[in-house]
Amino acid sequence: MGWGRSSPPWTPVVAIVRYRKPNIQRPHPPHWERAKVLKLVIPQYPDPLKDLPFNLTCEKNTMYKDLNKKTGLHQYEKVMVRLIKKRLDSSRMVAVLHRNRTTREDEFEANLLIHKEGMTLRSYTDNLVIEAVKETQFEPITSLFVSQQSLIFSEEPKVAFLLKAVRKMPTFTLLAAIVDGSFLSVSQLNWYSRLPSLDVMRAQLCSSLSSLGSQLTNVLTHHPSELSRCLDERQKAVNAPPSDST
Repeated sequence: MGWGRSSPPWTPVVAIVRYRKPNIQRPHPPHWERAKVLKLVIPQYPDPLKDLPFNLTCEKNTMYKDLNKKTGLHQYEKVMVRLIKKRLDSSRMVAVLHRNRTTREDEFEANLLIHKEGMTLRSYTDNLVIEAVKETQFEPITSLFVSQQSLIFSEEPKVAFLLKAVRKMPTFTLLAAIVDGSFLSVSQLNWYSRLPSLDVMRAQLCSSLSSLGSQLTNVLTHHPSELSRCLDERQKAVNAPPSDST
């Protein structure tokens, strides 16, 4: 290589590395021009309670609750309502429980106990459940949703296990349940749990029907059989040779 020939030019490569992390909790305020645009694009929703007097907007007033219900459901709440309806339609037993003050540990133990038996324990707000059961067979439970309530969904009517599990969950109180479309109170659930299984009842019904059929057959064939027996005896008596007189 000759010294007279020039070497190719060398261009340095510069890489900018940022070691500081962006502050997500307290972000830097935007430029004042951008801040004005962000302020303008904030959606403004009309307040239905703005021009009402204070006596109507009190939270303890029932009319205030009705006015809040007229505002409609949020999109997420509509999704939750569809999910609740799907769970209700796929469950043969739906139990309503009052949820007392509890800790996370107790709530986890209750969910684990219910989940082991193939059941589901869920807690929803009152307005979601009332909207989900509207104009359905589960509408009678709306009268129970006046405070913090929970629902247990089960694809099979495991009433005996439900009563046993509620005794192990002191933070929950069983109010009522809907089993196969029937609204049952706690006393009726206790009576239902003492009933034999459906297979046993079907076997008893088949046995009763077969016994009635055989009994009816015996009753219908009794008189013809008795008449035939009497005629045979009479025929034998007529055809018998006369006995020799001594």
